[in-house]
Amino acid sequence: MKLTKNKILSLIAILFLSILIIMTGVCPTFVRADDPAVKFDESNVLDDLEDMTLDGKKFSLEEYNFDTKKDTQILSFVEYCYSFYEEKQDDFGFYVYIYNPKGLKFNTELVGNSIQFSITSSTNLNYTSYPMRFLNMSEDADYYGLFYKFKVILTEEQKSLILSSLNSTSRIYKVGEFELVLQNTSEVKAYPVESIFSYSGFAKGCGPNEQAESTLKYATESLETLHLDVHSTYFRPDYPNGKNDYTQDSLHSVYFAVPNQLIEQYGAMVAVHAKWLSAVLAPGLVVGGEEVFAHLSQYLGLDSLEYREDIDYMLLGAYDLLPGTNSTGPDENYYGYAYNIFDNYSSGQGGYFVHKFFGDKINTLYHIYNSGDSVDSADSFIVRSEEIRDRLESSLSDFGGNSVLGKYSEYMFSQIDSNFTEKNITVDWKFPLTSYKLNPT
Repeated sequence: MKLTKNKILSLIAILFLSILIIMTGVCPTFVRADDPAVKFDESNVLDDLEDMTLDGKKFSLEEYNFDTKKDTQILSFVEYCYSFYEEKQDDFGFYVYIYNPKGLKFNTELVGNSIQFSITSSTNLNYTSYPMRFLNMSEDADYYGLFYKFKVILTEEQKSLILSSLNSTSRIYKVGEFELVLQNTSEVKAYPVESIFSYSGFAKGCGPNEQAESTLKYATESLETLHLDVHSTYFRPDYPNGKNDYTQDSLHSVYFAVPNQLIEQYGAMVAVHAKWLSAVLAPGLVVGGEEVFAHLSQYLGLDSLEYREDIDYMLLGAYDLLPGTNSTGPDENYYGYAYNIFDNYSSGQGGYFVHKFFGDKINTLYHIYNSGDSVDSADSFIVRSEEIRDRLESSLSDFGGNSVLGKYSEYMFSQIDSNFTEKNITVDWKFPLTSYKLNPT
């Protein structure tokens, strides 16, 4: 058995092409005049939208109807209570208003709803993903679920970093995409935004003149963004990497094509923003022989922490036996992985040998593959990535557990990073490929 690191990739390659439209707008009133005690978190999404000017026009429900031909989109990305005074920065944050024309049902309880943006000038590509907390949605009978309101969740460190990079004259937020979790399937859907939101002025009480009315304004700049068809591949050397006799390295990569006419029109790509979740696939089993494969397939997902007599096999991977020095043993069994292992073994001749075992025990198998009936067929068998993908995609319904990326069962992995890895890869970026160094003796 071979343990290979698998990276679940979600990559957005963005080529900024041109600014198409510049729109100005007015933000909602942050503390409603009719009830100053009502906080912005609690204000209703429709009430807020009625205060807004979008695309240069006063918001009107007549222009935002249910329509299955339209995609879910951001109506507004709101900067809340910016101030250059430290004592007035506690309430600073961001709110997101979403138009849901298809009437999709989103899971508002799960972690996974997020938005990706940068706090920078229009030439910087340092995007970061932030989780969003659901606040409310439109609940009127005719507009039920048509509009959603979320709050961007910032840690104190993130808030401090953002505030330190902002300019009191003009604050620029470049939004790349947002992600929402579908209610029925737990699938994470990504929606491109392709907009820059530029803010100027201050909300009432946040600027240098505390008595002045709100002067807060924003402009929206729309970007033409190229969304690429990204494919994954890998390279794996034929031999172990030196850690042991059964572990190989894998180099994962992705590739895509940019149409020639776009390169000719706009020039070379500046950078790629990559985002992925690193995970280690749980050990699987490759077996030769239909009879063995059929028998062990019955026990997928069943815990065998203790030896089970109804499983007809004990399996040792990367196995090496060192016999005892005399008839009483003890024998020492070395292995990389073991499944359904038992400590005391009868020779069948009335005598008992006490064995010592060294290695990692697999209590439960979650994926198994048949290499055929030929002799030693499993030794050179390569499991196709499509087969692993198929097992992953059915794992949530087969084994349950918490979902990974809204698609896969947690049990298919022996290790999952708690956070996504994000990198901005520029054209001159270089990195070493060394993963493990051997010290020769």
